[in-house]
Amino acid sequence: MIAISAFFFTITSATGAHAHFSGSDSVDGFWFAYEIKYDEFTRYDDARNWGISEWDKLGSVDIAPDDGVSIADLEYGDYYDSTTTVIGYYQERLTTDVINFNRYQMDKLATFDKRMVGGHELGHALGLGHSYTTQLMSSSCCHGINTPQSHDKSDYAELWG
Repeated sequence: MIAISAFFFTITSATGAHAHFSGSDSVDGFWFAYEIKYDEFTRYDDARNWGISEWDKLGSVDIAPDDGVSIADLEYGDYYDSTTTVIGYYQERLTTDVINFNRYQMDKLATFDKRMVGGHELGHALGLGHSYTTQLMSSSCCHGINTPQSHDKSDYAELWG
């Protein structure tokens, strides 16, 4: 089993609010054209698509299926582990980063909460770290939010414009 570690740091932005960035992301491109190309090998299409559609509304990073010509930036997958409470995770890798959903935990969740996990993990792929409990990027699951909230949007805008 691969050990996964995450490093989070908090930065004070120009507006005085605390920004929450993870220090890594799956985004390619330059200030004029940011993108994430993904491959998917998950049974949780609805959770993946929900997260993509919600972050896409912010408009700065184009999140689209891999075209088969380039190397995907992100891969969605599933695994099964009944010994952990982890529902899903984002992991940066040297080539293609991954978002993996734990089938054991995901299958217990309602659609609303599966969508929260899909949006939250994609937030990590966009470079966002854990944030406040009233935000999608909160470190706790299933708190009645499954779309990016005001601080999530502010952190996203600070990273991607």
